[in-house]
Amino acid sequence: MVLANSNAATESEVEIRKAIDNERDADVREEAVFALSQLPEERAVKALASILEDKQLDMETREQALFWLAQADSDVALDYVDKLLSEN
Repeated sequence: MVLANSNAATESEVEIRKAIDNERDADVREEAVFALSQLPEERAVKALASILEDKQLDMETREQALFWLAQADSDVALDYVDKLLSEN
């Protein structure tokens, strides 16, 4: 059962990312980024970091990813944000 749930979760994550990449409606993209932020910690950080680093996406979507990374109660997420802020 866990394997089936894991596959379903991975498929859902892929579909959410497709919505972020292809949806024209900013509200839908915003909700999709929020959905990724609700994934288990490690997956959420990876997914949000991927959005933040994707320069093909609009700035608003990338800012949403940064917002949710900064809101995470996760050392991994906070380390990632700290690294971003200390670059430059």
